[in-house]
Amino acid sequence: MSARTEGIAESNGVQLAYEEFGQADAPPLLLIAGMSLQRIAWPDALCVALADAGYRVIRFDNRDVGASSWTPGPPPPTLGKRYLQAILGRPLSVSVGPGKEAQYDLHDLALDAVGLLDALHIDRAHFIGFSMGGMISQLVAAEHPTRVISLTSIMSSPNEPSLPKPTARVLLNLLKPPPAMDPSRLAEANADMWTLIGSPAYPTPREELIAATHRSLARGMSPTGLAHHLMAILATGGFAHRLPKVQAPTLILHGDADPLVRVQGGAMSAELIPKARLRVIRGMGHDFPAQLVPTLASAIRSHLTHADATA
Repeated sequence: MSARTEGIAESNGVQLAYEEFGQADAPPLLLIAGMSLQRIAWPDALCVALADAGYRVIRFDNRDVGASSWTPGPPPPTLGKRYLQAILGRPLSVSVGPGKEAQYDLHDLALDAVGLLDALHIDRAHFIGFSMGGMISQLVAAEHPTRVISLTSIMSSPNEPSLPKPTARVLLNLLKPPPAMDPSRLAEANADMWTLIGSPAYPTPREELIAATHRSLARGMSPTGLAHHLMAILATGGFAHRLPKVQAPTLILHGDADPLVRVQGGAMSAELIPKARLRVIRGMGHDFPAQLVPTLASAIRSHLTHADATA
């Protein structure tokens, strides 16, 4: 069984709660989770498989989720209006900074990840991100290339407004008023969403989806984390023009049945990043079904081995 340790690190003005699998002297691998999701959204089985393959696997809570720093105060007041503008494809300019519409953007979250490496005295790492975490990982690879050994982006995109939007059913669910922070209601609402965006060929039982929300609540679930992360994505806008700067060996993994971040987003990243490889997984949606963990672990291990040999 892989060794596991936990800690808190100061990074870019915030505290980040992290967890490590594997040996401290193994090649480091940083996992970055998606919008409003805690580090435990990365399946334990995947973390253990990568640690057993000889890597120091580090997963952490982004700011505004879990045990990391939370932004004080109410959620952004213009979130609904800005999100509708983005859906409708209208020009979008969101101000960023203290007292502005967005408290931070994805570039700040990229600096959080780099700062975590600094706190752990790591010069370079393999970066793996999913969804919003994939966007952050792509930005780190483009803007801080000396810190990235390899890049793996899963169910993500360059956030371009021209990309296909989520399906109508997913959009309607996203636009519903959020439930109160009542554990039972929140767990049921989250289960509804994950059922919509999950892998149709590999459905996760509803009781497991409900249990996952209760695990997150037990660790600490910020009532404004989702709003801050979504506003950070909107404030950043498209970054396709940055991707040709990526130098690291890159693997793009995307499901052909993803109704939230459509497969065209992954294909765009793969087209723009030099020598990137795209693997489309049939029947996979916007989640990590247990049945697909061995497939994902195998694909990532092969990519890491190739990147290590190249390096």
